[in-house]
Amino acid sequence: MRIDKDGRVGIATETPVNILQVNVTGADNFDGIQIVREDSSTSSGDILGGIGFDSTDGNVPSSITEASAFIAAYATEAHATTDKGGELKMGISFID
Repeated sequence: MRIDKDGRVGIATETPVNILQVNVTGADNFDGIQIVREDSSTSSGDILGGIGFDSTDGNVPSSITEASAFIAAYATEAHATTDKGGELKMGISFID
């Protein structure tokens, strides 16, 4: 990992051109970013992780599902070695 003089973070690159840049090869174990829920009892309906989009005007939400807009992943079954059912949900906050 490299952080340049302008605060840009590069993973697998020495010259990031954006705030965060991750370079991948597409090979197994080197093909992207994973957000992984860490517990020993993931059940259907549990949030697996996500990304929230908001601003610093007012307050910064403490949960992705409180953000102005979000993409969240949820488990659709109890997870085990071979059971990994999931779904993506997109959400928005209503005006006012």
